Amino acid sequence: MRNFYEADYKKYLIVPLVLFILFLFLIPMVPFGVDLEGGIILTAKTDHPVDVLKVESAFEEIGVDAVVKSIMSGGVIVEVSHDKNHLQASALFETALSENNEAKARQALEMISVPDPGFSGAELFDFVSESIFEKKTEYKSKLMTAVSSSTGLTDKSAFSIQEVGPSLGASFWESAKLVVIMAFVLVTLSIFAFFRSFVPSMAVVLAMLFDVMGALALMTVFNVELSLASISALLMLIGYSVDTDIVLTTRLLKSRGGLSSEKVMKAMETGLTMTGTTLAAITVLFFVSAFMGVAIISQIAIVLLFGLVADLISTWMMNAPILLWFVEGRR
Repeated sequence: MRNFYEADYKKYLIVPLVLFILFLFLIPMVPFGVDLEGGIILTAKTDHPVDVLKVESAFEEIGVDAVVKSIMSGGVIVEVSHDKNHLQASALFETALSENNEAKARQALEMISVPDPGFSGAELFDFVSESIFEKKTEYKSKLMTAVSSSTGLTDKSAFSIQEVGPSLGASFWESAKLVVIMAFVLVTLSIFAFFRSFVPSMAVVLAMLFDVMGALALMTVFNVELSLASISALLMLIGYSVDTDIVLTTRLLKSRGGLSSEKVMKAMETGLTMTGTTLAAITVLFFVSAFMGVAIISQIAIVLLFGLVADLISTWMMNAPILLWFVEGRR
């Protein structure tokens, strides 16, 4: 194999630097999934392929924005947001209850287009509560009807519906951020404790950060939602990124004899074998889970694939040149 690090290896650093800047623009646009943002997930299993465009058209007709995903083995997964009027009415009604404010309770009725019955006191609050519940039930029924009419599926047992409230989604998001930050900090501390040298340790941390940012950026490009499943994949990616970079760093800094560029090439052979076999296994996992309609597994797989592609760049075009530069400077 040709030795890519014999000549001016520092020029390789331009690629990850440019990508870092690009990632900063793409990451804020990553779409959020229903489990982090709140919404409704409808799953319909059929014994035949479903026309996704037809399902999307059915939801357009009822004025609901929907994200429709095809299940290769037959069926669809539809993600929609909550009706904003229902959410606002529920929030206002909760305030009305806590303040015993009949005026706000009547405003909640107006938001869901229900005539004022002229009740007062407890009777009014009961009526508003029942009306909001009925409107939410009607909304879900309308969604189910849209799926049923567009897929030709009439068996209700083939449907499933999952609802996540906005407050619960926000809570999930805050918890997920905390977990990711803690994982990143703990792995960083472990790296510094192992190598006990700033530059090599920082190179591994930067590579780890690059992999996560690269996965998030590709999620934006391919419209893959950020959800609890994809966050778990990002956590797995942190661990895998450290593995390949530690192989490289250990081979270069702790093995004796031979040129540094040759050590990097030997580490590359091992690293590419590790990454190649993992890419192959996860690619198979993605297609099988997508065909079977296991959305969580397929989402984890695609995020891992994005991260592994980024890892190839971060390890061999960023970490390796930084380490070679460090070794030359130390000598």
